[in-house]
Amino acid sequence: MSTSATATQAAAEAAVIELKKRLLPAVLKETNDNGAQIALYLNKNGLDFTNPDHLYKAVQAILFKGLLEWEPGKEPAALRARKQNEGFATIKSAQESQAEFNQKKKAGEAADAKKKADAETLKRIDSIIAAYTPVERGRIIFGRQNEVQTRLRAYVATQVARNADPQSISEQVEKEIQRLYAESEKAHERV
Repeated sequence: MSTSATATQAAAEAAVIELKKRLLPAVLKETNDNGAQIALYLNKNGLDFTNPDHLYKAVQAILFKGLLEWEPGKEPAALRARKQNEGFATIKSAQESQAEFNQKKKAGEAADAKKKADAETLKRIDSIIAAYTPVERGRIIFGRQNEVQTRLRAYVATQVARNADPQSISEQVEKEIQRLYAESEKAHERV
């Protein structure tokens, strides 16, 4: 082997080592097929195989053609990202799209109706609390009225904050007011 051939081979090997460094963390398999694909690109484009820039350019040019083999799990990030995004695009039929739209529309309408019903229930609860009027000997007991209304409103606010069902809140408030009236009547009968 002549000295110029040895020098050319050494330069080519140095270029391959530099290429490997540039590709990190990706690792190209050392196969004859990979070498042949890179050499084919270099020859077609009149590039120098001892120049690491030309080797890198060749790898970049044929990267997405699926001609190069990479060590498992060591593919370039761009190639890995493209593979993840590959696949068939799914297009829904008009009937499926319409059915999905109708289903979402019904769910939205149901949510709006529930929200409206809940707001009306909370208004009704407030009017029930406001109507509580304890009477003793024919006179309204304003102190007890204020105390009970404040306590019941605090209870309602707590239950609303924890997302309790307004209907169950209403039932509890009504039971409490009935209990208070019954208690007041029993006390009045004893006197």
